[in-house]
Amino acid sequence: MTKLLPFLFGALALIHALPAMAVIAPARLSSLYGFDASDTVLTTLLQHRALLFAILSAALIYAIFIPSARWPVLIGTGVSMGGFLVIAWAHGEMSGALRPIVLADVIGLVIAVLAAVCLWKGAA
Repeated sequence: MTKLLPFLFGALALIHALPAMAVIAPARLSSLYGFDASDTVLTTLLQHRALLFAILSAALIYAIFIPSARWPVLIGTGVSMGGFLVIAWAHGEMSGALRPIVLADVIGLVIAVLAAVCLWKGAA
């Protein structure tokens, strides 16, 4: 299981790196989230969200190499993905334009739970 952890953290980093690309390519935001690209306020907020994903992705990559960072980074990642799913569910936005993001976060949470099991069993 020790060799599985870097792969799991890498997969989580990749899940967060894809939307993080919107920091440098804001035109992707409207297609990614399904909104009118002329809404500059929403674009600004979503670009900031992309920046936070870039930071989270960098932390996940860091945790691949620094075992002591794994639990805190994994907890933050789980809170981020789980929090989004709770908010999306509360607003009835589990389908439509947000469906791909919901699916990515569900997959990410499964990966995070598997990583937590590995960590819990002392594979760090």
